[in-house]
Order: sequence, then C-alpha cells, then structure tokens
Amino acid sequence: MVKHHEERLEKLGANKDLLGLPVGLLEQIDRALRDRWQVDFFETPLGLVDHVAHVATEGAASRYHAANERAADNVKRGSSETAVYEAMCDAELLGIVTSSRRAFLIDAISLAVAVVRELGLPGPILDAGCHAGIACDILAEVVENEIHGIDPVERAIDVARERVGSKANFEVAAIPWVTTIRFDLVLAVDSMPRNLADRAHFLRGLSGVLNDGGVAVIVSQHWANADMQTLRRQLSSCQLGFGLADVVGGYSGAPTQFSAEGCLVFVKGGKVPPPQRLVAAMESDWGSFRDYANATSTLQSRKTQAFKRARQ
Repeated sequence: MVKHHEERLEKLGANKDLLGLPVGLLEQIDRALRDRWQVDFFETPLGLVDHVAHVATEGAASRYHAANERAADNVKRGSSETAVYEAMCDAELLGIVTSSRRAFLIDAISLAVAVVRELGLPGPILDAGCHAGIACDILAEVVENEIHGIDPVERAIDVARERVGSKANFEVAAIPWVTTIRFDLVLAVDSMPRNLADRAHFLRGLSGVLNDGGVAVIVSQHWANADMQTLRRQLSSCQLGFGLADVVGGYSGAPTQFSAEGCLVFVKGGKVPPPQRLVAAMESDWGSFRDYANATSTLQSRKTQAFKRARQ
C-alpha cells in the first residue's frame, strides 16, 4: 500500500492536472465557502487591516486592529500570535479576514480531496490547525471520510463546534497530539513551525497520528527556504516518504496580488526523499498557471490552481 501510494503520487506530481476536481465539485466547494462562511473573492489595493477597517463596522475593525498590535508585540517578545486568531472568531470578522486567504483555502481543500479520491483513502481525516472549522465543514460535505479538527485556540474550537456541529469532531489541541485515533490523511495549512527543532517535533507528531500508508498534505511558506539536508534527515527519522510537491494559491489577498505557498505531500512509511531542487518541483506547474491566469477569458475569482485544473 505504501509503495502504491508513493508511485501514484509520483504520477500525479508529474502531471498535476490529474489533481483537478470536476468543475461542479469545485463550484460546490466555492459556493459553500461563500454562502456558509462568507469567504468570497474581493479585490483591493489596501492591506488587510485597512481593508477590514473599510468594510467592517467600526467596532469590529477596532478589535481586529488591536489584536494585530498585540500579536506584533508578542512576536517581538518571542510569544505567539494567538490574539489575531482569537479576534478572527468574531462573527463579523471571520469571513472578511479569511477571504484574504480564499485562493489558498480553495486550493488546499481541493488538493486534499483529490488525494483522497485518487488514492482511495477511506479512513479518518484530520485538519491540524483547523481554526473555526471551515475546511472541516467543506470536507465533511464532499468526502465520506470521518472528519476531525484540532486547534490550540480554544475560542476557535468553540466556534467550530457551534457552526459545524456533528459534521466533524473538534478538540483543543496541536501537533504533537496524543490520541488513539489514526488517520488516513492529515491536512496542515500554515501550522508547521518555522524553527527547525519545532518543525522536527511537528513532523514526528504528524507521522505519529497517521496510519501506515497515511498521507500528510502540508502547506507552508517555510518549504521554499528549507535546508534539504536537514529536511531529508528529519523526514527519514519520521518515516515520511516524499509523494509530490506543489504550490497552492493564486490571485487573492490584501492587497490583492498573485501569491503562493509550497505544498508537500508525504506518505507514512515511504522511503522516497524529497528532490534536491524542491522549489523547482513545487513550481513546475506555475508556468502553465500563469498562462491560464493571464488569459482574458479567466475570471478574477477563478485565478487559483484548483480552478485552473478543474475538469469539465
């Protein structure tokens, strides 16, 4: 099973259009994000804090601005940015702020769904760093797997339980996570630490909650700067074999522009090391995406990897 998954992922990585979902399913994901979570496309020349001030009520904008200032102070002191994630739980702010990451969210969810479908993974799925449960909600709608979400922000988990309900299981926790449940797929979007030692604990923790042959889909801005010798050593010690490399993202953000983050897919028990030219492997499809995004027929809201690869 492990070898089969590695071989199948290698083929998908060589032709990433095979990762495309049927356009109807992708539109269903997009519609759910918009209608249930108010996560929608917008275009703005403003930074996110200023955009929030422009579209939210004065009270909500003030709370978000204050949370960002607290988070900046915490980062200077080497502490966490929890204040921003707590502020995002505000019913008025959640959709507005998350919309700035719409392209990343659509692409990450779509990639996870494609991997589940292509590999025929039947077991539980974990969203590690689920925040308010948006991805869990969408996954529960489009796949038959049991869905779980963990996040260290207690307020976010409260919102997830309230808004997603029994469609998914939520706990206040982070990776490494002590649990008896073993997963066929773990999705981790922007939850991998930057620090090398912390990253090693994170990867080991992900491996620990995966079934043999289970798959980890990890989106992180830190992949682009990874030291390959260190990364290969860490992955080998965690028994995570390389599957494929990709990018998620497109036209979004505040200010709105083209941006992307690396995404690596691993198999528990695999033996294949990641390629030395990791950035080139991640960006191998970016040229054709650029052509798609620059076409006059492409809607601004559809300038994401998932929509580029969507199948009729």
